[in-house]
This record gives sequence, structure tokens and C-alpha cells, in this order.
Amino acid sequence: MPPVGSPGGGWTRPGARSPSSPQASYLLGVRRMHRRGDHWPPGRTAGWLGGCTALLWATNGAPGVYGDVLFSMHVVEHMTVGMLVPVLLVVAAPITLALCALRRRTDGGRGPREWLLELVHARYLRLLTRAPVAGALLVGSLMGFYYTPAFGIAMSTLTGHVLMTAHFLTVGYMFAWVVCGPGPRPTRPTYPLRLVMLIVTMAFHAFVGVSMMSGREILGEAWFSRLDRTWGPSLAEDQYLGRALAWGLGDYPVAVLTAALAIAWIRSDNRESRRYDAKPIWTTTRSSRPTTLTSRRWLRSTLIARIAPAPPLPPTARTPT
Repeated sequence: MPPVGSPGGGWTRPGARSPSSPQASYLLGVRRMHRRGDHWPPGRTAGWLGGCTALLWATNGAPGVYGDVLFSMHVVEHMTVGMLVPVLLVVAAPITLALCALRRRTDGGRGPREWLLELVHARYLRLLTRAPVAGALLVGSLMGFYYTPAFGIAMSTLTGHVLMTAHFLTVGYMFAWVVCGPGPRPTRPTYPLRLVMLIVTMAFHAFVGVSMMSGREILGEAWFSRLDRTWGPSLAEDQYLGRALAWGLGDYPVAVLTAALAIAWIRSDNRESRRYDAKPIWTTTRSSRPTTLTSRRWLRSTLIARIAPAPPLPPTARTPT
């Protein structure tokens, strides 16, 4: 098996420096496609950069700094990481870009592209990307996190906080990937099923937000009361504000998901129409010679033949009186 840097053995050349960030990896793939003469939509690149920027702001900006002492800022961080960032990353189609930019091995071995295909078509991923499972994971994770001791563990320990961020980012990505993800996927539900899945899941998500607002218990009371904070809103006011944000901040990612689903649906119908119109249909002319007509021309000729009046009979074929 040739080394990674050998011709046909991988996608990096000897002496090349590996990308140190997801942004650099994505831009490197776009650059390689442009060098090859292929076109990559700039909107997908903007979506990737926007998702990475939102993730960086949520984990290292004001939500990440004040999220440990204010429940409202923690909700902003959670909703940004779990709802907004996955939608932007899925719209950017990073898996499709990687499969287009990485080189295929010609020696029968497995390189980065082959391992990525194995991961995409794995059995467990096929189960996780089913429409009911992805929706249940998104809503169930939200309820199981805030109404179990997992919330206190994530607030009081660094490991729990990192695991929380990774979990909600992964679950949100799975859900957005099933709804509007382009490129290869283990399962491909129909577009009406995706729309129903989006409506039902967001209805349950709103129900969880309303139930959180109607509740009077203090979430993570053991942690927030231990801080003995003397500035900002009171503990009860901060909890109410955070629950209202949990209900309201889910609408913006839903709007982006709905728009992406509608665009994908329209493009799929256009491709199906072009494929159907270009499909050859064999029919027979008056001279009994088979000719090839497209479906649209065949439909037009059939309608004209049925609507147009029949030609008059010749004098020799008329019935004598």
C-alpha cells in the first residue's frame, strides 16, 4: 500500500500542511474544485463560514462566558449550537464537497474518501438518520437534559459542558441533514414525509418550550444558588427569560430549514421534469414507421389528434343514397 502522499495513495502531497481548522479544510476543498474546473456555489461557502462563526461566538463569546452564571445566556448558547449552527453547516454540504475534492485511491486501498463513504453508509447511521428517530432525538434530548441531573453536571464540570455541546451539535446536524441535507445520505425520505417530520418535531419543540415557561421550579437551582450572584436579574427572572428564549429562538432555524426544504423540493421536481421530458417514447406514425418522440411532443400530438375534427371521406368511400 503506497503512503498517503504518493500518487493515487491519498489527497495530500508530500510536505503539504494539514488544515488546522474546519474553515481552512472547507476552503481548501473549494479551491481544489476550482482548480479542477468545477463550480461550487458561493452560498454554500457562506453557509459554512456563517455556521463556524456562530459556533465560535456561542462557545467563546458572550453566551459562552456568561452561560455558566446566567440561565438565559446558557439558553442562547444552547439554541445557537443545537439549532442554528447545524442548519448552516448542513446547507453548506461539507460531505458532498469532501467527496468531490478528495481523490479516489486506485490501488484498492482505503483513503480518506473511502472511509468517509463507509461512515456515510454505516448501519448505525442509517438508523439515526431515519425521520422518526432524528426527530425523537432532537426533542427527547432537550427534555432529558433539562429535567435530569445532566444539566447540573454540564454546568459544574468542563467535561460535561463539552459533551453537552458535542451532543446537541450532532443531534441538530442529524435532524437538519434528514430534512434538507444535500448529497449522499443513508436514508432518503420523501419530501412530503420531511415536511410532516419538520412540522411535528417543531410542534413538540414548541410544546417543550411552553411547558418550561409554565413551570415554576428553578432548573439547576443547586448550581445557580451556589454562585451567590449580586448583579443582573434575580434567579426567578433569569429563569423566566431563559425559558422564553428557549421557546422563541427555535423559530429562526425552523424558517431557514423550511426555506432550504422548499428550495430542495423545487429543484428535485425540476430535475424530475427534465428527466421525464427527455425520456424517449416509441410510437407509430401513419406510414407505420416507428419514430422516437419526447413525452411532451407525444402528449401534444395526441391532444391535437383528439381535438381536431376528422377529415372528410373521399367521394369513392361515401355511402350511396
